Amino acid sequence: MLCTLYSLLCNLFVTPSDVAVSRARYSLKLYTEDKDSLLALAQSSRAKENALFLLRQKELEKQHQSKLERKTVANAVIVTEKPTTEAEVRRSRGAEEQSYTDSSHLHPCTPAPLPISSPLQPHISVPEPSPAPLPSSTQKPVIKKPVPKTALPTVAFWTPSKLDEAPERFDSLHWRELIEGSAIHPEIAARNFKSLHQTTDWEHEAWEYLMYSEGLPRTNTGRLSSGIMSKYTHIEDGGWWCDAGVNPKSFADLKPGEQPDRKLWGCYKPNNPREKADQPGKFIKYEHPPKTELSIFLLDVPDDIAGRIYEKYGLQPSESDRQSGFWYCVWKHNLPVTITEGAKKAASLLSQGHAAIGLPGIYAGYRSKDDRGEQVKAQIMDELAIFATPERECTFCFDYETREETKRNIEIAISRTG
Repeated sequence: MLCTLYSLLCNLFVTPSDVAVSRARYSLKLYTEDKDSLLALAQSSRAKENALFLLRQKELEKQHQSKLERKTVANAVIVTEKPTTEAEVRRSRGAEEQSYTDSSHLHPCTPAPLPISSPLQPHISVPEPSPAPLPSSTQKPVIKKPVPKTALPTVAFWTPSKLDEAPERFDSLHWRELIEGSAIHPEIAARNFKSLHQTTDWEHEAWEYLMYSEGLPRTNTGRLSSGIMSKYTHIEDGGWWCDAGVNPKSFADLKPGEQPDRKLWGCYKPNNPREKADQPGKFIKYEHPPKTELSIFLLDVPDDIAGRIYEKYGLQPSESDRQSGFWYCVWKHNLPVTITEGAKKAASLLSQGHAAIGLPGIYAGYRSKDDRGEQVKAQIMDELAIFATPERECTFCFDYETREETKRNIEIAISRTG
């Protein structure tokens, strides 16, 4: 039957490549009991490359068809069905174009197809393939970028400009580190940071800022012990200090227009850091007041920058709320906060319009020991818990790390804090 049909097609000047084109266009399926014979017949044809290509392509497509379309038919029949879906139309036209292109150099003068008469199918027309160009099947897929839920700003909140002269009693080296090195707004830097120097009494300011705890060992005269003096002698080489800002635990008791309490706590970055006793070769970059509980950085924000942050979130605080300060408004009106590590990063994020809370370390956002030093279940530290209110959006912004151990430590710190 198959051989008879093949001979009939050849007698009617319909080449095997035209049959392949017709199969591609109309999804013509050939069923046979002897597949080897069909392959041998295709190899002996003048368009064997096209036939083998289409057979291989059809074989791959069969692997993706459903089980219902994989029925085995004993009798050799020819079934024609037009593609029904848009995807099939595009796919079949692509196969038609491929077949037409490949066979053009073998058959430069292919005669026009003629109608075929047979007992099984009285009339089959083999249309001429369309030469219209179609997109290649190997075209790279188009990847759609995710659409942000909120519109992204087109202009930076603040762009660093030319470095101004350092304020009075501010070392130029420290000023350059903060403004140029850490992208901190000059007004935020001037309000929260300062260089510490030797006083007229030959006493360095760093001792006053760091050594205020009553728990420090002292002599009968009130002087710090020789051990503490020796341990911290490096602070007299100078450095910069950053205040921790306001105490959030005083927010709830404020009357309208009152300002919250301020903390003595802060951090000091010495010009000449001391070496770690248990890790030779590593140095302590920042010093915090010894024998005191760690705190968080809620840095002072100038009124104009605070107003722009309010506007960014569509907030118009009352005049009394504004008098109580930026962080009181953030707490009262449930504005989003960003939790980061260190005073400089908090100041830099504030310079870009984010209400950033600074931790003295990634593990400083929670407590895992009680007042007696006993191990307890990790819980958020009391100052940070003030901002853990329902519906508030909190974002963690720690350093980007590539080492697996460091990344795991960051994940642990975020998990325990959150």
